[in-house]
Amino acid sequence: MDTILNARFSRHKDELSWLFMELYDDRAALETLMQRMKQAFAERSADLRALDARRESEPDWYRKGNMLGVTMYTELFAGNLRGLLDKLPYLQEQGITYLHLMPLLKMPHPHNDAGYAVEDFTTVDPSLGSNADLCALTAALRQAGISLCLDVVMN
Repeated sequence: MDTILNARFSRHKDELSWLFMELYDDRAALETLMQRMKQAFAERSADLRALDARRESEPDWYRKGNMLGVTMYTELFAGNLRGLLDKLPYLQEQGITYLHLMPLLKMPHPHNDAGYAVEDFTTVDPSLGSNADLCALTAALRQAGISLCLDVVMN
């Protein structure tokens, strides 16, 4: 396991364990979660690891006075994820530092509770684009210095 991940686990493992066990009381599930976290960390791209390091060195990065976010439904602002990518210069012009997209995961149509009735938590709704479109948007946002926040409700 990477030394960075070891350091994170040593700082947060007790709290994670306590909270998880308090909620679920399932030691095997906690071990599975921690293995998945290790795997996800190992697969994390170099640019995300660099972003992690910057944010860890400045833990209150998100509290800075220059943070300016916007929340939106993709389809109402830009039609779809590719359209949103086309509007990136406008978002930069406005000084946006984080973009909070309302639900965009695959949902049953037409009865989807404004996107909160999710059908598949691993797939972008085809009416908004594809997982590849979301990856391209995320990379472009990161390059532009804009953090992406996705709205997911577990129901």
